[in-house]
Amino acid sequence: MTKTKTLSFVIASVLAIFLFASMTSALSVSSTTVDWKTGQGQVVVSASATENLTGITLTDTGAFDLTYDTTAFNLNASQSKTVNITIDKSSINLGKTYTSTLTATNGSLSASGTVSATRLYCDTCSNVGSLSVSIDSVTVDSGFGDDESYWYPNDEVSVDVVVENNGNWDMQNLDVNIALYTTAGVKIFESKKIDQIDLASGDDQTITYTFKLDSKIANFKGQKAVLYASAKGTIDDSDSAYDNNETCDEDNLQVDVKTGDDFVIATNYIVNGVDVSKDSNISLNCGAKTTMQIEVTNIGDAKQDATYLTVYNKELGIDSKVEIGDIKAFDSETVSFEFTVPKNIKEKYYKLEVEVYDENDDIFKNSQDDLAVSSLLINVNGGCKISDPAISAALDSEARAGKELIIKTTITNTEDKQVTFAVSASGFNSWATLKDVSESTFILEAGQSKDISLVFDVQRGITGAQTFSIDVLSNNEFAMKQSVAVEIESSKFNLFDFIKTNWLLVSLGAFIVVLIIAIVIVAVRARR
Repeated sequence: MTKTKTLSFVIASVLAIFLFASMTSALSVSSTTVDWKTGQGQVVVSASATENLTGITLTDTGAFDLTYDTTAFNLNASQSKTVNITIDKSSINLGKTYTSTLTATNGSLSASGTVSATRLYCDTCSNVGSLSVSIDSVTVDSGFGDDESYWYPNDEVSVDVVVENNGNWDMQNLDVNIALYTTAGVKIFESKKIDQIDLASGDDQTITYTFKLDSKIANFKGQKAVLYASAKGTIDDSDSAYDNNETCDEDNLQVDVKTGDDFVIATNYIVNGVDVSKDSNISLNCGAKTTMQIEVTNIGDAKQDATYLTVYNKELGIDSKVEIGDIKAFDSETVSFEFTVPKNIKEKYYKLEVEVYDENDDIFKNSQDDLAVSSLLINVNGGCKISDPAISAALDSEARAGKELIIKTTITNTEDKQVTFAVSASGFNSWATLKDVSESTFILEAGQSKDISLVFDVQRGITGAQTFSIDVLSNNEFAMKQSVAVEIESSKFNLFDFIKTNWLLVSLGAFIVVLIIAIVIVAVRARR
C-alpha cells in the first residue's frame, strides 16, 4: 500500500513538472542591451510551437522606465514578435550598468527578459571626426595613494588628458572635461572649469587636471572610483559634408579606493584663522601667540575610539598632546591648541611634526605600512632678535717670543634658553700654534658664563702686536668672531733656559774648554 502511494506521488510530481515546464516554455522574452546614444533597443517575444497565445501584455520594473511600440498583441504557435523599446535615460548616471525587467504575460503564463543600459559620457554624440581622448597619466601628488594602482581618501591627484585629432578635418570649440563617479553610479564631482580648445588635423594637446579626493568619501565604501575624461566639439571644414557636425570621444579609468583600513590622518591646518592648505607661506613673528586648528579625518570605514595627536618642534619649544576622542567612520573632527613663538630664534622655516595615535598609543598605520604622520612648515620671519653671546678675553701669562701664551676667554649666554657653544681660534698661524683649548664644546643655561683657556706656543723671533680671533658657534650655527690683539715681547737671555735648550752645544763647548785646560797644564809641566 505504501509503495503504491509513493509511486502515485512520484508520477504526480513528474506530471506537475512537465505541466509547469510546458506553461513556462510556451512563452519567452529575450534580453537586450540598449544603445545608449539612441536610447533604443529591441526584445523578441516568442510563443511555443504547440500553442496559440492571445492578449499578451507587456509590463516592466527596474532601474529605469521603458516605453514600447505595442502593449498588447497575439502570437500564433511558433510565432515571434519584435518589440521596439525606448528607455528613460534621465534616471541613469555614469559609472554603473542599470537593468530593468520586461515581462510578457498571457493569462497564467509569463516570461521575462532583462534590458540593460550603460550611460556613455558622450551621451548622444558620435565620433565622426576620429577624435581621440585618453587618460595618459595619473599621479598622486600628496597623500598615501599610488598613482593608478590605488587611492586613499584625501589624496591629491593630477591627471593628464590627451586629446588628439586623428581625422582629416579641423575641429573647433572642443570642450574637454573630467568627472569622477563610483562604480555604484554616485557622482563625486565634475570639473567646474571646462577647457575649450581647437585642434587642426593631426594635432594633439595635453591638459592637466588636479583634484582632491575629499568629497563624499563615504560613498567609496566597497566601491571603486571611475574617472571619466571627454572632449566634445564640432567639425570645422567647409568642404566637408560633416562641417559643423558634433564629434565626441571619451575615456575612463577605474581605480581602487582603500577605505577598509583603520586610518585617521590630519587633513587640514588653520593658523590664526588662515587656511594653510590654501596659503603655504604662512608667516609668524617671533614672540607671537599663535592659535592652530587641525582637522583630523577618519578615512576608514570603522569608528575609532580615544584618538589623539601630538605636535612637535624642538626649536619652537612645541611638544603638545591634543585629545581628539572618538571619531566615526569617514567623519572629521577639529582640535585646537596654542603656542607662543620664541622671541630669540633665527628667521627661517620650521617644520611642525604631527602624528595621530589610536587608543593603544600606536601611530595609525594603513595596510601599505604608511604612518599617520604629516608636517607643516611655519615661516618665522618678523620681530626676531638673536642675542649674540658675550665674549671677553684677557692675557693669563707672559707674552714673549718662544714662550707659551695663555689667553683666558669668558663666554656668557645672553639668550633666554639653554645653548650649546663651540669655541675655537683662527688667524694665528703666522706667529703661533694652538696647543690646547681647555673645553671646546659646552652647554650654558640662560645667563650662565664659562671661562675657557686657549694655550699657544709663540714662535721665536716674534715681536710686537699680533692678532687672532676667537670663533664661537651657537647650537652648531655661527654666532660671532671676537678679535684679540697681543703685544709680544722679545725673549730675554736665561742661562738655564739656554743650557736646557742647547745642551748638546754646551756639552761640546765644555768638553773643548776642559780639553784646552788639560793641554795647557801638560805644556806647563813639560816646560818646568
